[in-house]
Amino acid sequence: MAFIEKSEAELASMNESEVAAYFHAYTEHKNVALKSAIEQGVSDKIEGLKSELNSLNDKRTSAITKALEAQGVAIERMSTQASAQSKGSLLAEKSEQLKGLKANGSGKVLVEKAMTIGASTNYTQGYVDPTVTTTPQRRPFIQGLLTSRTLAGTGNVIYFEQTNPTGGADVTGEGLLKNTSDWELLEVNKPARKVTAFTKASMELMDDIPFMESLINDDLAKQVALKVDQQILLGTGAGNQLTGIFTSASAFAAGSFAVNVVDANRYDVLAIAVSQVYANNFVPNYILLNPIDVAQMDVTKTAGGEYVLPAFVSRDGREVKSTPIILNNGIPAGEYMVMDSTAGEVYTRGSLNISVGFENDDFTKNMVTVLAEWRGLSVVKSNNVGAFVKGTFATDIAAILKP
Repeated sequence: MAFIEKSEAELASMNESEVAAYFHAYTEHKNVALKSAIEQGVSDKIEGLKSELNSLNDKRTSAITKALEAQGVAIERMSTQASAQSKGSLLAEKSEQLKGLKANGSGKVLVEKAMTIGASTNYTQGYVDPTVTTTPQRRPFIQGLLTSRTLAGTGNVIYFEQTNPTGGADVTGEGLLKNTSDWELLEVNKPARKVTAFTKASMELMDDIPFMESLINDDLAKQVALKVDQQILLGTGAGNQLTGIFTSASAFAAGSFAVNVVDANRYDVLAIAVSQVYANNFVPNYILLNPIDVAQMDVTKTAGGEYVLPAFVSRDGREVKSTPIILNNGIPAGEYMVMDSTAGEVYTRGSLNISVGFENDDFTKNMVTVLAEWRGLSVVKSNNVGAFVKGTFATDIAAILKP
């Protein structure tokens, strides 16, 4: 049915609920026209429609105010008539109190009734901000640093690792037996895991607030992405959890630096951890730190009050031994990890899926269930554990500090 605009006289005859419903339909009508103009690329029409939409709030507020004023006059008349008509019954209800008043010769008796006017929730006066301020959350980051692979087939990942090497290459004299090099293969089969989140919403809510559906989808997608990030980083690998690279990482080893570093600090620990990754035959390309620890490193001073910036640290303090620092709250404060990110793998089955459907009695309750789902797994192979070195600053500083 085509939308029909009403005159001021017609609006004046409507109550506030009718006015609110009219302007809701009016706004929808203009939004459809604006969308069509945008798709057709008609710039003049687009600007005109935008101007009309911006003026709708003022028109709606004015019309509703007039409707309320008119309703207020009608209510006042009704109240007066009701008071006159019910006076006798009110006095009858208070007869016993009135008798007491006569006997005592003083006091008062309340003989009026209150009238409650329900507030309409069908309209909002003033400007409506179409955006919703969501709760602050950290940004997922770890999946983008690791090697990404596509998971297909059964949803499992099968890989082989070299184990138990024996012998090896060596120089060989003329006429002598050549050198034997041998090893075994270990087959590993890892199943995919799921990370999911769902919410329920009324179909009226989805219809009445244009951006609500996209808001729900976006929020669920963020929740799932954040949990995937947390699992890739800190998952235990037990049960349905993913294998986290931080959980799998090898521990900091002081080695020859044990109780041998004068005035040891966080920079020293990171420099040794970087060297440890190199010693494990990997090439470190990232240092993961909590922002609190980075700030503590930034404000580290000498006894004379001068800022500490070792020669192996970049001028802005964001690289240690040419290895860039990445800040994220996903790393526990007080801890760190140095890694060769190419040694960690994330397998993803398809992409993040958002689906909408009915569950249980959703249909009869006019509800819908919105589900977000990710399927995949993270892999840190046994031979690659040395690519990741983690530690706790307080413990590791104590381990290398020269007495």
